[in-house]
Amino acid sequence: MAPAGARLGVAVSGGADSVALLDILRRLGYSLHILHVNHQLRGAESEGDEQFVRELGGQLGLPVKVLRAEPPGQAENLEQALRRIRYSFFEQAQRELRLERVATGHTRSDQAETVLLRCVRGAGAQGLRGIHPVTRQGIIRPLLEVSREEIRLYLRQRGLAWREDSSNADVRLERNRVRGEILPMLAEALNPRLEEALARTAALAWEEEEDWQRRAAEAIEKLGPLEWPLTVETGWLRGLGPALGRRVVRRLLAEAAGSGRRLTFEHADSVWRLVTGKQGSGRVRAPGAEVWRSLGWVRFGRPGEGAGTGAERVVLEAEGRAVLGGWVLEIGRNPPDSSACYAEVSELDGAAVSFPLTLRVRSPGDQFQPAGREAPVKVKELLQKAGVPSWERAEWPMVESGGRIAWCRGFGAAQWARPRPDSGQRIWVAAARKGLAK
Repeated sequence: MAPAGARLGVAVSGGADSVALLDILRRLGYSLHILHVNHQLRGAESEGDEQFVRELGGQLGLPVKVLRAEPPGQAENLEQALRRIRYSFFEQAQRELRLERVATGHTRSDQAETVLLRCVRGAGAQGLRGIHPVTRQGIIRPLLEVSREEIRLYLRQRGLAWREDSSNADVRLERNRVRGEILPMLAEALNPRLEEALARTAALAWEEEEDWQRRAAEAIEKLGPLEWPLTVETGWLRGLGPALGRRVVRRLLAEAAGSGRRLTFEHADSVWRLVTGKQGSGRVRAPGAEVWRSLGWVRFGRPGEGAGTGAERVVLEAEGRAVLGGWVLEIGRNPPDSSACYAEVSELDGAAVSFPLTLRVRSPGDQFQPAGREAPVKVKELLQKAGVPSWERAEWPMVESGGRIAWCRGFGAAQWARPRPDSGQRIWVAAARKGLAK
């Protein structure tokens, strides 16, 4: 978990678990800095805990950093809010004190409580891993295989004092009720070694999840370099199956959001149901990310990401180049330079089409008659039949002349604007994704 002699922060509340952790790490020769959070929720008892930790640090000759946190507002779940405050403090301390890791005193008993709580909430294998022994944020839990009773026995043998948190006896709090009533009842009725069994479940789930995550990483690697917003085929995702598919979805959500901290199984499952559902359209929003399905495609990105920053309508009085939504269009009387890397080049009849030309994106109700078609058809229908996802339809470029659509990306010249053998004049339209045209 940490190399010998590493510089560690130790989260010390004053309770038995954290006091034992501090003593063990000090005896192992680590360079330690005590971290304590006073949530100021228990009046004199909270102040007593802080004083105890300060005095303990003084006795051991160890520096102590204390956060006196303001009580959180009532809008947020109390336990979640307190946890958020503590880990934000640990992260800050890591940076300021140049700590290699921060150790917390979570035990096997805490692990068993966590697994049971997640089990009754319907967690999958990822959730049943419980408390992680090591996190990407540099948090380590060295006592995760030691029971709470073994910790107290160790302290008695060492003659070490600790503080008791009176709020731990309040069974109105969910975890306290599990600890004080539900686990003992289940152990007596079903399995006297229930704590060990639940911890073993977490360990097995951890091993299996590591393998699933390896497979998910390999699946994503097959997509090649990821460019955001990322568009993938729904058929490819469905072909992975639900177990691997949900994990791939969650990793893509985390990549899109920049972090997976606030993502839950429910977010990944909602996206998976969007991907596998019969309805071919819809959106799912998750913290920092948005997933949009259209036809056979699904796009992962941040909210609003991928929307073109160019204008939605540009008027060219003469030959020139313009950015239209997410596209670059070049209009000229001569063919574009072959080195410009345009994805599409079309010819228009220069006698039928004339400047000024209006370059714009698709509007609801637009109709267009491609060359060779007998009658106009709605642009929306053309794009749907071509399998174009809705996020691309919104920025679909076209060129107007005299109030009529002369050119539509992907379908070329309109019937009335197509080049005619007896007309020597030509107007060329070239289009490319913004960032790809030179």
